[in-house]
Amino acid sequence: MKTFYAHALSFILVLSFLNTNAQESTNDTHLSTSVTPAYSSKLLRNTYAGFCFMVRRASDNAEAWVEFDEATKSVTANSKVIIVTPGSSKYFPGTIMSFSTFYKATSCYVSIWYDQSGNGPDAVQHDKALQTRIVNAGIIDELALASGERHSLESKKQPRGNTTTAAHQGVR
Repeated sequence: MKTFYAHALSFILVLSFLNTNAQESTNDTHLSTSVTPAYSSKLLRNTYAGFCFMVRRASDNAEAWVEFDEATKSVTANSKVIIVTPGSSKYFPGTIMSFSTFYKATSCYVSIWYDQSGNGPDAVQHDKALQTRIVNAGIIDELALASGERHSLESKKQPRGNTTTAAHQGVR
């Protein structure tokens, strides 16, 4: 049943991404296209080369970018993460490891969900109490992803950097 919800959510997100509205401008010579942001734990476009989201580890407030697993094109325990903010952990910014190594037996929360459309804003939640849980005590919480459980995520344009500049760009 969890898999059904995951596929259903991904399908809905893809449909909303593909929904564009062309409107004539006042002088009838230009067309305007509106693009809806696209958020998913699955890769929605093969041309998207960014991260899925940034997560915060509850045990020490370390934050990391989470990549899509190359084999499944979705976020799994095998996905690579890159440490952005070490919190009180022993890691340094730029440290790369598997997602399962990062979360171990603790919980993780989404602080930024990156827009895969390339045109819309990223969904950001800085308030720790309102962040969506993605890992619960060392187990990926697929139901939260599949059911669309969301707490207030604000849409904002966030700077996207590489691993060497992330900590200096104010990405949170």
